[in-house]
Amino acid sequence: MDDLSGASLGQFSLTLIDGCVVATIQSDLHDEVFRRFSENVLAKIEQTRAGALLLDLSNVYVLDPRDFESIRKIMRMTGLMGARSILVGLRPGVAASLAELNADLTGVTAMGSVEQALQAIRGR
Repeated sequence: MDDLSGASLGQFSLTLIDGCVVATIQSDLHDEVFRRFSENVLAKIEQTRAGALLLDLSNVYVLDPRDFESIRKIMRMTGLMGARSILVGLRPGVAASLAELNADLTGVTAMGSVEQALQAIRGR
């Protein structure tokens, strides 16, 4: 595991593991934090030439459709930079509320944990 920039920023942290940026969201987010988060994620992907972004949402307890769309936007930007995005650690309540609210899940890949996502990326 390599935390290249020491990017623990209070509301989120960015770590490089096996060529993947693991972005751990550590609290419920708002617009300004999403903006900083996306800037930092994209810079980390460019800096490290990471092949994947794992968005760890295991510490997020509330995610409304607007916030989820902000996450999807980050995933689209990441894809334009050539990196695959995977959501990891969605809590059951968050997953249920997104489904009940008919959030657009088109093209979203989700895994239970960072370890599962790393295994999927490695082709295991």
